[in-house]
Amino acid sequence: MLEAFVYARQRVVAAFEAEGTLLTEHALLDDNGDGVGTDAPDPLAGDGMVARTAFLSAGEDLATARMAFPDDPELRPLYLERAEIEARVDDLRVLRGGAEQTEYEAELERLLIELALKSRQIRQLEAAKGAPDPR
Repeated sequence: MLEAFVYARQRVVAAFEAEGTLLTEHALLDDNGDGVGTDAPDPLAGDGMVARTAFLSAGEDLATARMAFPDDPELRPLYLERAEIEARVDDLRVLRGGAEQTEYEAELERLLIELALKSRQIRQLEAAKGAPDPR
C-alpha cells in the first residue's frame, strides 16, 4: 500500500507540473492513528509503518507464495522461523529512534545474520528437493 501511495502521489504531482497548473490535489497518508497525515511517509517511524506491511494481491497468501514447498514438513517450520525473524527485524526498526545507536546496530546485525543463515538453510533444503534457485 505504501508503494501505491507514493507512486500515485508522485504521478499526480508530475501531471500538475506537466500541465503547468497549481497543484490542487494533496494526498496524505495517516496510518498510525494520530489524526495527522503526511505527504512524505516514513516507513520506519510514524505514518507509513502500517502501509508498508499491507499488500494488494489477487487473493493469494504472500507468505505462502514465497515458499517453494509450503506443505513440506521439513521446510514449513523453517519458513515460519524465517517469518518470525523478519518480524523481529521489523519490530526492532520501530524502536530505532529510542534505542542506543550501537545497541540498535548490534542487534540489527545479529538478526540479519540469523535471517541470512536461515534463508541459506531454506535454499539448500529447497535445492535438495528440486526447487529452482530464486536468485
